[in-house]
Amino acid sequence: MSSKWRRKGENIPTDNATWSRWKLGSNINSQNGIAFFQSTYYQTESQDVFWACKIYESFPPQNGCAPRAWTTEVGFQSQIKGIATISIIIYYSDHPGFIGPCEELPPASIPNLIRRLCEDTQVQRLVDSYDLMLQPIHLIPGDFSQFWDVVSNPERSVPVIYISPRGTDGETPVNLVDPKELASRILGPNALVYYATDLDFSREMTQMCPNDYGCYSGGIRVYAPQPRIGDEGEQYRHRFIPARDILELGTDQTCEMLRRALAQDVHFYDEMFRVEDCQKMRDRRTIEKRLEMHKKAIEDSFLEMTVQTQDELLKKVKLPKKL
Repeated sequence: MSSKWRRKGENIPTDNATWSRWKLGSNINSQNGIAFFQSTYYQTESQDVFWACKIYESFPPQNGCAPRAWTTEVGFQSQIKGIATISIIIYYSDHPGFIGPCEELPPASIPNLIRRLCEDTQVQRLVDSYDLMLQPIHLIPGDFSQFWDVVSNPERSVPVIYISPRGTDGETPVNLVDPKELASRILGPNALVYYATDLDFSREMTQMCPNDYGCYSGGIRVYAPQPRIGDEGEQYRHRFIPARDILELGTDQTCEMLRRALAQDVHFYDEMFRVEDCQKMRDRRTIEKRLEMHKKAIEDSFLEMTVQTQDELLKKVKLPKKL
């Protein structure tokens, strides 16, 4: 991490002790105040682990443009040993109220944090019950039933994109949008990308796919999350982009349209585990401990008073003499 900041001319601490404390909850400022690192950690008595961080980067304006700030938020929740739910969101904002031009939009890319997580061979990554990867999934004849199980799963929480082959018998089928480019550079873990290059798979889809849910002849279909196949009008939730629209827009514009709709969809932001949520858990447990200590102190005091009262009563009672 420190090498990134050195390249930008900003100094941040490099000693292991500082970052070890940060992993357990602390704040770090860079030398010139351009970057701010905040984290919170909480562990329950049953060893459940919760951690969240926020990294705020504010760089000096360039060429008279509005100052731009980047924010990275990560949430980590582990209530079963060896298994965790991780939420990541990265966004930027231009200084509000600034009168003047803004910097150009950042190019499509997958942040290094997400790329490293997805490419780590020591970690099994799942979204719902599906492997999370930065590569598209190639479908061949015979795969339609398995593909449809994914598409029609009502519990699926991420979109599925299918890129169909375009061509005729005797020609080599092509995809109008590069599936690898779409999956690895533009969408990343925001969608499951499938594609076919064999017209026999298209024929299989024609025979086996329910009416109004297919995708053929070079088109692209975006199957929305939480499908309710069979409901009236459900097919309209799953956007079909025909080949003529892709050819008219061009590959770049088509990919940008999908990125804007899917990679920039932050519907989960209000529900993701964040620094504020972790701090609330810590504060709540602190209050609970104080109440428990206060309750115990009252109980101990009451018990002591009861014992003292009993002793005093025993002293006042005159026992009869034995004959």
